Amino acid sequence: MILMLVSFVVVLLLGAPIVFSFAFSSAIYILFGSSLDANMFGAVLYSSLDSFPLMAIPLFLYAGELMSKGGISRRIVAFSGALVGKVKGYLGLITVIASGFFSAVSGSGVATVAAVGGMMIPEMKRANYPAGYAAALTASGAFLGAIIPPSIPMVMYGFISNTSIGDLFIAGIIPGLLFIFGFIIVNQFYSRRFDLNEFEETAVEDQVETKRLRKIFITGKTAFWALLMPVIIIGGIYGGFFTPTESAVVAVVYAILVASLIYRELNVHDILSVSMTAALNTSMLMITLVFATIFSRLLTIEQIPQKLAEVLMEWTDQNWLIILIVVGFLIFIGMLMDSVTGVILVTPIVYPILVTIAGLDPVHAGIIVVVNLAVGLITPPMAINLFLAGKIANASMKSTIGYLPGFLIVSLIVILMVTYIPGVIMWLPNLMN
Repeated sequence: MILMLVSFVVVLLLGAPIVFSFAFSSAIYILFGSSLDANMFGAVLYSSLDSFPLMAIPLFLYAGELMSKGGISRRIVAFSGALVGKVKGYLGLITVIASGFFSAVSGSGVATVAAVGGMMIPEMKRANYPAGYAAALTASGAFLGAIIPPSIPMVMYGFISNTSIGDLFIAGIIPGLLFIFGFIIVNQFYSRRFDLNEFEETAVEDQVETKRLRKIFITGKTAFWALLMPVIIIGGIYGGFFTPTESAVVAVVYAILVASLIYRELNVHDILSVSMTAALNTSMLMITLVFATIFSRLLTIEQIPQKLAEVLMEWTDQNWLIILIVVGFLIFIGMLMDSVTGVILVTPIVYPILVTIAGLDPVHAGIIVVVNLAVGLITPPMAINLFLAGKIANASMKSTIGYLPGFLIVSLIVILMVTYIPGVIMWLPNLMN
């Protein structure tokens, strides 16, 4: 087992894709470090993908791509701008709020960076926001895609731990709102320090000024169909009309209808192009899933979760401290890999500790896992969101990281609230049930 873990870390440090780390270290262990039959690879390859709930992931990815290319992001940004109005730092506020709305449509942090950041980062730079700050703000707001439903990491956690995906979706709403509120405060703090000229006309603002309420009504009417999708998904699941997996099918059909028939920005050629992009993203994700499942299966065979639990119990019997150690472990894993891969790796390890030993509800444990790993999307060295936003903003990583502390402090506060105040997580699921 030590051989497997060492080879995993070495390959990861060499800069190879995470899937190679999982595959190489697992193969090394099976061939040289154990008496296991190498044929188990084939069985796990099949069983790791043979799941009805797992079908929701490629479908939600597809729906998110359709919504992103179908003019959804522009309408969401316009509606967010109407809600915010013209206050100091309003372009930053639009970015945070639009990221929250689009996260409820896409379910992906990276898609949110590309869609919202592609529109808002150039506008913020034009208004004299530092490029590094524009990137840090966009990257932070975009990781809400992993938390606000429909969330792909939550689907993965529910699949692995056999936890209700519908309950996980509804439990992610309040943490998502807390992050939005916190990032708004951070934006207002930073924007007061910048010499902004954002009250000049920008591409985000209409050329003809209209009254505030009328503008909210007009932009809200055009964004209505986009914002209705998460309502249909959550309402349909809790109304018993369809399962979480079936809701992903509904999301795809709805996205095609809205983008092509109502907004009329998606033609047959665009659908084919989006389908190809979604297929490529799905294939990369599923290949990672297969080898991460093999890696996790080997950890389970070697009883690593049980051994870790025994070590923790021998060291301390204080639940709050055990949970804090797990939180630190999750943050560390989030720094090294994306949230979906992290969920696959850590769920078999931390689920028994959080649920069996610490006595947490499986839904509460799932939100702790997803929230901590989502913060890793802006935490170096991995920091996928940060790198993508920095590329869009043409900002150096040094300048971008310089604006991260405020967002990380807010993230830490929300993590502690989510972890140690169960009512923050469980109030809505208990109410719905």
